[in-house]
Amino acid sequence: MIYAQVREVKRVSPNVDLTTGIPKPKIFDWLKPTLNYNDMLQQVQQDVPVDGQEVVAWMQIATAMNAMAESVMQTYNSIGSIGIGSGGSSSGVPSLQGTSGDGFIPGVYLNNIHFLSQNGYTVRNQDHAVVVTPYSNFNVPVGGSTIIAINDLLAWASVPYTYRIQFSAILFNWLKLAKIPFNQRVTFPTAGDMVGPQFFDVNPSLPTPGVLIDIGITSPQDQDIVITGRGPSGNYQQQMFTNDINVKSGQSDIILFAYGIPTLSEFTLQILPQQSQTVIDYIKTYPPIY
Repeated sequence: MIYAQVREVKRVSPNVDLTTGIPKPKIFDWLKPTLNYNDMLQQVQQDVPVDGQEVVAWMQIATAMNAMAESVMQTYNSIGSIGIGSGGSSSGVPSLQGTSGDGFIPGVYLNNIHFLSQNGYTVRNQDHAVVVTPYSNFNVPVGGSTIIAINDLLAWASVPYTYRIQFSAILFNWLKLAKIPFNQRVTFPTAGDMVGPQFFDVNPSLPTPGVLIDIGITSPQDQDIVITGRGPSGNYQQQMFTNDINVKSGQSDIILFAYGIPTLSEFTLQILPQQSQTVIDYIKTYPPIY
């Protein structure tokens, strides 16, 4: 079993930097990088206005959400290529994939998971959409989101909007977790103003009873951040600890002591903020666990 105690929450600076290290989405290089969904949607609406024939409103929404998803994937999948982290070998490269669109037609699917194709009226009446996975089906509330953690499957699904025929659906799937420590900025999956978690692999290379984990956070405002310890791949459904931590706006360090009896074994670190524009600045460990 693994345990964790919050040793300190320290405000490093009141500055809120939401631009440095935030990449432009590669697939939409005509859009400017931003962590604000409404700003991204406004850019899309200005550059590609609705014409009533080829371009309709749900396409603009899906484009904005896909652009936001692309930026998140770029920050996460580059961990280890900048500074300390999972190294340069292909076996250490993290893999986060995400997509969004109309869950009814043409449908939203990613790897071996997908939204059940239902029209928006049905989804709204039953108050949830359904994500189909190899292990089980998971309900995703309308206007909400669901973490899917079972065996070797780790995903996040959200349904921000429903219409009479269509419904907006977002899927993220972590195929290979980034390892800590690392020293670069990472953003969180979003669906409109909703925010999902980020996941990291904690795996000491040498036997140790415990390790200090320093999580650098930039927060746009005061908020609670929930940090959870899960089992490693193959046992993601196991929850071993949860800490609800309040941080102030600006830059903060969350110092967490994770330990095991008799030694600390591999586990998954889950970080879930309340605010969609939250940024992880780095995660350090003492002693280092490269």
